[in-house]
Amino acid sequence: MNTKAELIEWLRDAYAMEKAQEAALHKLTIHPSTHLALRQQAAIHCNVTRQHAAALAHCLKRLGSETSSLRTVLAQGMDLTQGVGAAFARDERIRDVLNILVTEHFEISCHTILRAAAEQLGQHELVRTCDKILSEEKHMVKWLQLHLPQIIATYLTPAQKVEAEEETEAEDLDLHRIAQWEFVQLAQNTTLFGGPIPRPAFANMLS
Repeated sequence: MNTKAELIEWLRDAYAMEKAQEAALHKLTIHPSTHLALRQQAAIHCNVTRQHAAALAHCLKRLGSETSSLRTVLAQGMDLTQGVGAAFARDERIRDVLNILVTEHFEISCHTILRAAAEQLGQHELVRTCDKILSEEKHMVKWLQLHLPQIIATYLTPAQKVEAEEETEAEDLDLHRIAQWEFVQLAQNTTLFGGPIPRPAFANMLS
């Protein structure tokens, strides 16, 4: 890293990367089949990612530049990460989770590089911004790694199996109600089995 111009190009891509991730996280928050815990965490990190983009835009402005849609090495790398999930899983829900996790790792690598460049050029505010972003991205990765088994297990549960279990529970409940009804009828109708139930001897003596 020899020039401020190179740093600005990297910073522009870092901004574009955060905006792309913000859109991907927002998609998870509105998808009806997204796991509830993931939907809630995605909403939280979507706001955090929006703050990351704003902080990077501020750093660009301090360097005399603006955000740009220009795509260089880092932006091209984002395309690679988005293709990983598609190659691994056909299910859209699984693919979205994989893309988020892979992109978070990619972001950590890019911001680590950006931080090193900023430190070399004496851009201390950008260094602090990268440190904050890295901390929050690593927190998201830890959350995903911790909850991923449960999330995937939920997605892999066939809908038919869930429906079958619900039907079985309903049938069991119906059988239980029938048994209760038969017991009540037996208690109220002593001729149910063809004749009155004989009274015990001591009952006859008392009468």
